[in-house]
Amino acid sequence: MQRIALKNLGLRNSEINVYLALLNLGTAGVSEIAKKAGMYNKNTYDALKKLNELGLASKATEEKKLVFHAEDPEKLFWLWESRKDHLAAAMPELTKIYRQAPSEEEIFTYKGRTGLKSVFEEVLKSDRCMEMGDIVKFKEYVQNYYIKYQFRKRERKMRCKTIITSSMSQTNKNKLTREIWGGVRFMDRDYPSIIVIYSNKVAFIHFGEEIFETIVKSNVLHERYTTYFNNIWNSTTQK
Repeated sequence: MQRIALKNLGLRNSEINVYLALLNLGTAGVSEIAKKAGMYNKNTYDALKKLNELGLASKATEEKKLVFHAEDPEKLFWLWESRKDHLAAAMPELTKIYRQAPSEEEIFTYKGRTGLKSVFEEVLKSDRCMEMGDIVKFKEYVQNYYIKYQFRKRERKMRCKTIITSSMSQTNKNKLTREIWGGVRFMDRDYPSIIVIYSNKVAFIHFGEEIFETIVKSNVLHERYTTYFNNIWNSTTQK
């Protein structure tokens, strides 16, 4: 367990061997540490140098002899926090590179009510979504799941926008607005499908005699449909 924990902190096997040997010895010279770790002197010294840089071992001269001392293992928490801070600082740039990189396009197809649930389960893994289409049909086909889906969006505080493209009374519009999590707008025309834009994917759900679902993973398609959705959203008003 201790070796796994140290390895997860980024320490190499040689550094782990030397650190554990030094913990047992307390204070010792390179040769003694090397013997305890079962390593050559040079490799031991290189590992000690790295441990010293990480603040896990200190060095001193006693009677003209170089010795090393193991630091309190509590400093491992500092090392962990330090690496987390470095990762957090680098994350914006890493995310930018990831989003700019061309992604391989993939297409997934589903069928029926089970497939419908699979699509929206995947949507829930995202932090935002844009939905457009006949949401009423979605509600009719999977009433209980529809309620859970809206609750889970609310619970996760997802940033969502929904355009409902279906003619209905003002009373029904008000009811849907209360039910659906996120911003809601209406277009007074029928639309036979639902489009859901999320992560780097676009899902197309068609309602007919059977339900067919297609998910397309594509940065380009995602960007184009996001623009398409926003243009419609900006041309409508909340009712």
